[in-house]
Amino acid sequence: MAGRLDELGDELVHIFVGPERKKFSVHKNLIRRSGDFFKAAFQDNGFKEGAENKMDLPEDKPYIFQKFVTWMYTAQVGSHQDQTEEAGDDCNLAIIELYIFADKYQSVQLMDFAMDSLQNSLKNNCSGLSFREVEMVFEFTKSRFNQPLRRFAISIMACTVLDGTLCSSLQEMERIFKEIDGALIETLKCIPLLLLTHSGPKYRTDDSTCDEGFGICKFHQHKLDAICNSPPNKPVGLV
Repeated sequence: MAGRLDELGDELVHIFVGPERKKFSVHKNLIRRSGDFFKAAFQDNGFKEGAENKMDLPEDKPYIFQKFVTWMYTAQVGSHQDQTEEAGDDCNLAIIELYIFADKYQSVQLMDFAMDSLQNSLKNNCSGLSFREVEMVFEFTKSRFNQPLRRFAISIMACTVLDGTLCSSLQEMERIFKEIDGALIETLKCIPLLLLTHSGPKYRTDDSTCDEGFGICKFHQHKLDAICNSPPNKPVGLV
């Protein structure tokens, strides 16, 4: 997302986030390129925000908006390990919150970036999704069963069931299946696909002959004909 400095222009917009109205000032040209919502809101002949160069986002969290701002300027979001009231030290939960923010404000690029970050985090930590993480995904996608984040979470849970090596993970899955409506049925439906393809959703690959991993854009939101610059993250041990 990061743009050239000479393309930013001089005009700033001021966004007040959260109930305490924490102020963020960003370049207007940059935030308009982040997605459809801000593009429409800050056009000169659009909403009042475009004329006043101000916007209030009282329901959003400043630490998530800070990650959004960092991503716009650097194509990174900094450390996901920052402790927060909601996510604690759970970096995966923070990534999921960022994805939900991106969906809310129609930033497809940020959604795909967050998805890559979640895949990388799960791969690097050799972990699955926790109860709270799955719960948040299902709350967010409760009326959108084919949403990429939900499909990814289902695939991760199916892999956890098939792997079955960590007792703690299986105990977590048991709680998920008991308490989160739809998780068990959707996971069971996904298992045959994984058995057929031998694919692990944590991995992105551009090698069609590789047994491990899905295609790079499998869980992306962008259009099919869009150019995708996401790199693969090959499983450990593959060359």
